[in-house]
Amino acid sequence: MRSLGALLLASGCYTPHATTGAPCSPALDNCPAGQTCAVLGRMSVCVEGSPTADAPIVGDAPRDAPRVIDAPRDAAVPAWTLVQTASSTTPNVTVSPTGAGHLIIVAVQFQPGNGGGVQLVTDSAGGMYTAVPGSSASNAGANLAVQLWYLADSHAGAMSIAASSATFRGVAIWEVAGMRTTNPIDVAAIRNDGTSSTTPNGAPVTTTAAGDFIVSAAIVANNVTGTVAGNEFTNDALPNGNGFAHLTAPRAPTGLHQARWDQPMAGVYCSSTAAFFVAP
Repeated sequence: MRSLGALLLASGCYTPHATTGAPCSPALDNCPAGQTCAVLGRMSVCVEGSPTADAPIVGDAPRDAPRVIDAPRDAAVPAWTLVQTASSTTPNVTVSPTGAGHLIIVAVQFQPGNGGGVQLVTDSAGGMYTAVPGSSASNAGANLAVQLWYLADSHAGAMSIAASSATFRGVAIWEVAGMRTTNPIDVAAIRNDGTSSTTPNGAPVTTTAAGDFIVSAAIVANNVTGTVAGNEFTNDALPNGNGFAHLTAPRAPTGLHQARWDQPMAGVYCSSTAAFFVAP
């Protein structure tokens, strides 16, 4: 009896051209088109049909599974927190004890005539405030004016904030956490000599960064009642019937922002607005 090896050599199953039904080698895949090298008993022979794809191994992970360390590309913009607001018609405004490392913004109303202006803004914790460049707005005909001041890195424990002006009329303040403590100003704008209107507009600003905290003040000849319904600003104080508001939404998008107030009787006005960067 011839050995199996002799039979395989004689049939040529290890040549690259095995005939249909002939013994074959899975390693060489030497069956004709449409044939599969299948194991039958102790032999491998060419049979009709194509090989079936291997089933996936249960423990295999998807090849394109996301990596755990991958971070979202559009991480949320950091959000500021409004700590407190306050206002007064006297030069000293009483506040709740201030926190450390916060941004404090002060809007001071004064009369521009008779040498009017704001000389100094300080607080009882030793804070020395700086005027926001380009934020002094006026309506010369109605003797109305306003200027914005700020302290970028507040001291803890201030109980009052004082504005020094020979023609002082009123003041409003905002304390905000989560803001830059150096170079916090994004952009500022003013509207001088606003014409008579029942809906005085704040000076518009176009921010360069998302998430800015924005304040806007409107000093009017008559009295505002609050911001226009649906406006993106919230009015915080009404000293002397004037409007002092902030942009309501944290994480607001970059772009144009403008406050707008209601007043029952048309009148002239002026406005000052400033936007400040949220901390990165």
